[in-house]
Formats: sequence, structure tokens, C-alpha cells
Amino acid sequence: MDRTLLLMRHANADWPPGLTNDIDRPLSARGNKDAAKIGCWIKENNLVPSCIRSSYATRAFQTTTNVCQQLNIEKERIVQDERIYNTTRDQLLSIVQETDNTIIRLLIVGHNPTFSDTLKLLCQRTPQENVEYSMPTACLAVISFKCFWHEVGKDSGQLNVLVSPGNFPQ
Repeated sequence: MDRTLLLMRHANADWPPGLTNDIDRPLSARGNKDAAKIGCWIKENNLVPSCIRSSYATRAFQTTTNVCQQLNIEKERIVQDERIYNTTRDQLLSIVQETDNTIIRLLIVGHNPTFSDTLKLLCQRTPQENVEYSMPTACLAVISFKCFWHEVGKDSGQLNVLVSPGNFPQ
């Protein structure tokens, strides 16, 4: 019954001159490197997802593609979900809850502030924990649940690790 949610904020994006639409912003060179680093970390920690959902924003899809390249997962397995782009934590929670229970490990790539808000909603904290649940670019939260996806809700998850490329040696 254990499930694992890999919640990842997209990597650093550019805003090229002349581009007027936020959804079309591509990753920066740093963003491409950071996404690949997270993909390597996922692989090294045996957390390869069986289902991958991405915002359809260019920067999120490029992040997801970079991660999947490190995991030897074909781009065709990425589900682009337009609901992830401009969503609320409750809508994101609904996306998690609708996941088929045969899926053990789910990766969702998207945007802040929704991802930080969702992390705070899902994870129990004890008074002695002094953890800041914010997600900078390319940050990955690994959250475990001892329930089925449709049962995921407030304080039902345990944050296993919050990792970002800035934590890695150069």
C-alpha cells in the first residue's frame, strides 16, 4: 500500500527578449544542468517513477524531459497535464488522488507557489522539526504515503527528503 510522490518544481527558466507568453519560457543553461542533476539523483536513489505528469509549460516539460533522459525513460511516457500549469494546491491534490493505485511512484513536475503549498499541506511536521517547506527551482520533494492515492490528503504524507541542485557538489 506504500506510495511515493516525487514533487518537483521546474528548473531555472529564461525570459528571452521578445517572448511575451509566460507559458513558453524555456529553461536556461543552468536549468538544463540542474534538471539533469536531479534526474541522476533520482536514479542513484532508486526512485524511478512509474508514472510521470508534467505541466505543459515549456520550462516544466523541458525539466521533465531532462530528468527522464537520465532515467532512460522515453519522452512519450510523460503525460502533459494542462491542469498543472496554473493550479491550486487543492486541484493538484485532486490530480494525485486520481492516480491509479497500481502506480507506486509518481513524479509530478510543475510550479510554485502551488508546489510549496501542496508540500506543506501533505506533510506532517512534528514540533521539533525546523524544516522550511519551500521549493526553489529544480527542487525535488520525496513524500511517502501509507495509503492509496485516493486517500492522500492533509498531513497524510511523510517528507523523506527535500533536495535541490544547490545541495550537490559542483
